[in-house]
Amino acid sequence: MLKKQLVLVFVACLVVHSIGSEEVLFRMLEDTLAWKETRGAGIIRTYSTVTRIIPEGALISNPSSPRIGPISGSQSFFHIGVRFEDGEYHIPANSFTAIDTEEIFNDSFLTSADPEE
Repeated sequence: MLKKQLVLVFVACLVVHSIGSEEVLFRMLEDTLAWKETRGAGIIRTYSTVTRIIPEGALISNPSSPRIGPISGSQSFFHIGVRFEDGEYHIPANSFTAIDTEEIFNDSFLTSADPEE
C-alpha cells in the first residue's frame, strides 16, 4: 500500500512539473552555420566541418550561456546544445533572438546626430 502511495505522489509531482514548465523558443535572424553536438569528442568548428545550415526564421530552443572558442581559427562567441529538429548543435551567438522580444530603441536613438560624438 505504501508503495502505491509513493508512486502516486511521484507521478503527481511529474505532472505538476510538466504543466509548469515551458519551452522557451528563439528565432534565427539569418541562415546560420551549425555543427552537430557530439558528446565526448572535441568539435572542430570550421567552414568545412559545418553539419547543416539552420535557415532564417527557424525556431530553436535550449541555447546555453555563450562560450568563447575558435570558429575557423578566430575566437568567437557561440552556444552549445541548441536544439533544432533532429538534434543539438553549436551555433554562433549573434545569430538568434528571443521570439517574444520587441525593439526597445530604434536605430536613430542609438546613433548620434554629430559624427564626432
